[in-house]
Amino acid sequence: MLNRLYYKYKQYGLWMFMLRTFKSIIRPLLFWESYCYCSLDLSKNEIEKLIANNKVFKGLNVKELTIDDFFTGDKEEFTSNKIECLRKRFKNDGFKAYGVMKNSKLVYSCWLSTKQFEMSEHYLNRALSNDEVLFLDDFMTPHMRGCGIHTAMNIFRLQKSIELGKKKAIVIILKENKPALKSQLKVGFNIDFIFITFKCFNATWSNFNDKYQKRL
Repeated sequence: MLNRLYYKYKQYGLWMFMLRTFKSIIRPLLFWESYCYCSLDLSKNEIEKLIANNKVFKGLNVKELTIDDFFTGDKEEFTSNKIECLRKRFKNDGFKAYGVMKNSKLVYSCWLSTKQFEMSEHYLNRALSNDEVLFLDDFMTPHMRGCGIHTAMNIFRLQKSIELGKKKAIVIILKENKPALKSQLKVGFNIDFIFITFKCFNATWSNFNDKYQKRL
């Protein structure tokens, strides 16, 4: 638990770490987030260069995951409830999971959604267009962070998205999560707009739809 808090502190910095801790405490009553909606045109020539130069890490096994692989991952992240949610996702042919194994342990996992735009704020979920793919639900074991795996796996997913015949990749990133945002921008994603979600008890609100429509 202390290790996880330390890595969160390293990830967000002191001020953002304190803010996210405070928000987690009051979450049952009041909660708000700011997100970056990012997209990438998969027809760009630069993507082919990224894929060609993507490095394979020594001692690491990159593969498409099964539900059994998640049982070897971080126990604090992949709880029994989370595993059950992932089991349901595996039954949906619109989702694919990829990951990195080290010494037969799952150290990094990520997903592609080919049919559904999905967020933790479920009221914003909707269908994707046929040419879109969504990057989601990335997780890296804390002690492996800073090794460049996240960027490499972003490029790996771009390759898989092209193989699936998709023309546009989408990813939603917490505005406060600077390392994740930096990694996505590094492989060519652009911030299309920033939107807010808000929840007070059972009441929800977001300006996502307005921002999305103005983008079209």
